[in-house]
Amino acid sequence: MDKKYEKIRENFFNNIDTNKLIAKQYAKEYLRDAKQNNDNANIAKAYSLLSWSSERLSDQKIQYLDSAIAFGKKVNRKHFPECYYTKRGIAYKNRGNLKRTLDDYLEGLNYAKKSNNELYIFALKHNIALLKRKLGKYEEAKVLFKECLEHEEMIKNKTEADSLSYLITLADLVSVYRLNKQLDSAIILNKKGAIWAKETKISSLFSLNDGIHDYYKSNYQKSKTKIERVLPFFYSYKNEPLFQDYNLIDAYIHLGKVNVKLNKFEEAIASFKKVDSILKTMNYVIPEGRLAYVELIKYYDSIQDFENQLSNINRLLSIDSIINRDYKSVNDQLLLEYDAKELIEDKEAIISLMNKENTKFKNLNLVLLLVVIAAITITFYQYKKRKIYAKRFNNLISDQPKIEVHKDSNNDTIRQPVLNDIGISEDIVKALSEKIDHFEQNLGFLESNITTNSLAKEFNTNPKYISKVVRFYRQKSFVSYINDLRIDYALEKLKTDSKFRKYTIKAIAQEIGFNNTQSFSTYFHKKNGINPSYFINRLEKIKH
Repeated sequence: MDKKYEKIRENFFNNIDTNKLIAKQYAKEYLRDAKQNNDNANIAKAYSLLSWSSERLSDQKIQYLDSAIAFGKKVNRKHFPECYYTKRGIAYKNRGNLKRTLDDYLEGLNYAKKSNNELYIFALKHNIALLKRKLGKYEEAKVLFKECLEHEEMIKNKTEADSLSYLITLADLVSVYRLNKQLDSAIILNKKGAIWAKETKISSLFSLNDGIHDYYKSNYQKSKTKIERVLPFFYSYKNEPLFQDYNLIDAYIHLGKVNVKLNKFEEAIASFKKVDSILKTMNYVIPEGRLAYVELIKYYDSIQDFENQLSNINRLLSIDSIINRDYKSVNDQLLLEYDAKELIEDKEAIISLMNKENTKFKNLNLVLLLVVIAAITITFYQYKKRKIYAKRFNNLISDQPKIEVHKDSNNDTIRQPVLNDIGISEDIVKALSEKIDHFEQNLGFLESNITTNSLAKEFNTNPKYISKVVRFYRQKSFVSYINDLRIDYALEKLKTDSKFRKYTIKAIAQEIGFNNTQSFSTYFHKKNGINPSYFINRLEKIKH
């Protein structure tokens, strides 16, 4: 029976590249035979073949892989069902559903770890590294790629496929070094990879990296020549595993940048338009791709082609909205379901190892455990802090009224007095209230070193009267009253005045009457729950 399956598979693969319809018929024959024999392993394989013969982005492809996973779970055999989770993750990636991609990678990784299947453990870690690279998490991607390389170096009796896999990982590591602004490391590693990949199809990846590196070394003509020479190879290998869409985007982005440096603006624009055409064929975006639209917007602005300028502005806004919406959720999921889990597994591995050692290492065991726990705690704290800060920022820019409990300098909630408690005649209270209103309208609170005494001299009254009236009408101490006015003024000014946002924190503090940066930052955070620098940075991103 196994020979019959082998013959059907052979016929399937003989036709898959030339006639998918015939190949699909062989896959269906495989499925019929497997079902007749109640053979769950071959039923799973048959559904996998059917998915292979389906259209790349079709729902049917996903449905076949759903069935492959379902039957694969019933089989106690190596690679089952993690191989099908991996394939479905890739299918979801091609459709642009990065969340479902990550779900399948993580589930496949769980099964691979349970069976100690190193092949799929590191294949899936490599795929997660690629996902992190696409999300712009270059440092984290770098760590995972290095881990995969170390594993691949230890494989004995390497096959040709093992060698190609190693070189692909090496090329990916080179690119994340560059994206992580570690250009020297990228150049050194790329030179080694180019030697090892010589006369293989993987050599085109290292040639591309070499051309890109020339751009950063200001060798613009060399960069242009090398990138243009390697481009045809990427189109010829488009359907092979070594090809990633971001390689082609990298090539055209840097070709455009090179042509700008060489004052060949028409060629530069053609390259940036090529990036746009590639991104339109993909169901996901990568952060580097947005640079093409920035350059196209600048170009159409310079020639006053407002229609094309607007079109590219809309495209850039669309891409940014996708990045902000989809990538954030996947980043959070990676943090919670992968990164934290990896830390916990590392902790457990350390504890297991330490328990086997002599008792003299017990103190070290405790220290390592505390370090890991601290790392996990800090990770979750930073995650929660980002969420809280983002919510507070959104409240501040939404112009919704804030609910505050005003406190005096001793942090005691101020009791709301009644008019009879104030101990000042109504005429004096009325006159002072009018002067305080006038003081606010004329931005008198922006002067530094304001006290009840200085204001009393200006108002020709008693300092205690001012303090009581402020406490009665504003329901806060005089110091809190002045500082609140300053912070509210700064918030509005930052929202509306782009020049004001360019000021340093120190200059802003001085502008609104604070004597030093620390007191301004402290009071800003106390009142709004976020630091002024965070507020300005987020505001600038939104304005851009």
